[in-house]
Amino acid sequence: DPALEAALSTLLRIQRIPDPDGIVPPYTRQRMRDELELFRVWLVEGLVGHALTAAEGGMVERTWVSLIDNADGQHKVCVHRDYHCRNLLWGPDHVTRVVDFQDALRGPALYDLASLLRDCYVRFDEAEVARWRERYRTLAAEAGLFVEPDPVANHGAELGGELDDALAIDVA
Repeated sequence: DPALEAALSTLLRIQRIPDPDGIVPPYTRQRMRDELELFRVWLVEGLVGHALTAAEGGMVERTWVSLIDNADGQHKVCVHRDYHCRNLLWGPDHVTRVVDFQDALRGPALYDLASLLRDCYVRFDEAEVARWRERYRTLAAEAGLFVEPDPVANHGAELGGELDDALAIDVA
């Protein structure tokens, strides 16, 4: 718990970095689309060797549009874009240090929180994810940051369902 608390505190410090001169580039809709396209090119076609049918391609496209619209509609902050355990160094002084900043952009406020709580190397159960998501929202409000509506309570669950459907493409 102390390490996650410190990671949230550090995340909020990153999100409060001002950028009045536009030094941190924006995470554009096109860049999001280009990165999502890697799923089709690298995984589905490249690794699995499957060409999407028109129906599968349409489902993937609808999912991507929903994901991009959701991300683009969020308040913009400095996002690390790789905010997970292997880039967070927890010191004996209980301070979180962060490495791997080269891909930072100005993007959706919930991006790094999702990276932290849906870490590909560490699994949290759903109750823990909900607890830490709510803790983030409390800390963000206390820090004076704009607090996004809870994506799960609003429409995150439907986006997750669309993503699950898209990832369940039959490649057998």
